[in-house]
Amino acid sequence: DCASCKTLEDAGQQSLRQTGPDWISDTENSQDPIAIDIALDTECNALCATCGQWSSSLWAKENLKLSNTKIKIDENSDKIINAIDQIVDTVSLHKVKYVKFFGGEPLFTDTHLKFLKHIPFPEHVTLYYTTNGSIYPNEKVLEVWKKFKVVMFSASIDGIAEQFDYVRW
Repeated sequence: DCASCKTLEDAGQQSLRQTGPDWISDTENSQDPIAIDIALDTECNALCATCGQWSSSLWAKENLKLSNTKIKIDENSDKIINAIDQIVDTVSLHKVKYVKFFGGEPLFTDTHLKFLKHIPFPEHVTLYYTTNGSIYPNEKVLEVWKKFKVVMFSASIDGIAEQFDYVRW
């Protein structure tokens, strides 16, 4: 797990390891979580060459087509709600200061909003999204985000024009 921070730091970027002290108090001694990294679904609107079905619903569908397997539409909504309920029922969110969303593409669905409504003190929480940058948040998302301290993005940008179309189709 340290490799991702090392890669960012070697590239001259700040890693979560380096920014953590900005939002975690030196006097914090609670066992309640301060930060949550969450990936509740793999729904995505892209088939990136660097990805696979583990993080992209479109890759999963493409792999099924390539293997000549009948595509089954799996209704993930109940699983996601159950996962969120399980988290909320077992983990205190009262001291959370940082929530990071992964995907799929976290802005492709409203899964992140289903989780965020359970954050008791949004004004103290920094949100962080890893996104492919292809989806602009709608008004509902923007209204929810206004309640939070900061919203940050990490965008995956792999090129422009033909190179972009090749890598992210």
